[in-house]
Amino acid sequence: MPHSVAPPLRGKLWSALLPFLERRGKFSVLAIGFTFVGIIGVLDFYTGIQLSFAVFYLLPVVFVSWFAGWRHGVVTAVVSATTWQLANWLAGETFSSVAIPLWNASTRLIFFILAALFSTQKKLAERERELARTDYLTRVANARAFDEAVQMEISRSRRYAHPFTVAYVDVDDFKSVNDKLGHSAGDEVLRSIAQTIVANVRETDVVARLGGDEFALLMPETDSESARSAIRKIQSVLRRETNRSGWGVTVSVGVLTCVAPPHTTDELLRMTDELMYSVKSKGKDEIAYQVLEG
Repeated sequence: MPHSVAPPLRGKLWSALLPFLERRGKFSVLAIGFTFVGIIGVLDFYTGIQLSFAVFYLLPVVFVSWFAGWRHGVVTAVVSATTWQLANWLAGETFSSVAIPLWNASTRLIFFILAALFSTQKKLAERERELARTDYLTRVANARAFDEAVQMEISRSRRYAHPFTVAYVDVDDFKSVNDKLGHSAGDEVLRSIAQTIVANVRETDVVARLGGDEFALLMPETDSESARSAIRKIQSVLRRETNRSGWGVTVSVGVLTCVAPPHTTDELLRMTDELMYSVKSKGKDEIAYQVLEG
């Protein structure tokens, strides 16, 4: 989900790299991991036994576990432990007993396997948290995540005296789509509206589905003039998209710019919701604006 502050360059690079890696097949990820292990093994051999490469062998194990699952992570753990032991042996490491290198290899392997399992569980936990904050149909933020984002923005606005804007978007005549075209068409309308809004806002903005045919948009550090321009653009694109698809729906929007924010998210959403319903009562397919000042 987008953040309320601009991400640093490193975050942008990771955001671009993460989907690329997740689209790779598991065997492609495994091949990359094995390549890393091989490079580390060669470096370990040439630098000799006096320099430890333990942490570097751990990196491909975590990488493969994260992007390909625990089974492939365990395979990489075995390869890493074996490569580490082989590099040290080829570099001339000697032991007073045959049991010592076997013990070392076993403990390294156990450590790597535990790291693989931990990495996988951590990723699963993060995905579960993400799903708990994501609307299952449209893949934008859900009401809970939006509430948290708005509350953070209220606190930030009070601290730094920066304005922000919240828009409440309701799909007009949505019931007629379900009645005439079926619920699958209605779901497609909601997905299309959500993704159209996402495609026409900033990375720092938060788009959410609050339930049914109601959406919300949080625009941090956005004054009234900027909000008007952004919302008009979104409404225009949505109107063009729904007309092209023949769905026969429009959107009514309430837009509240907070120079002095209210105390709670509930209060803010209530005011924005009232603005949206004022549009509904006057004929729909319009935008109502208000600035909340101290």
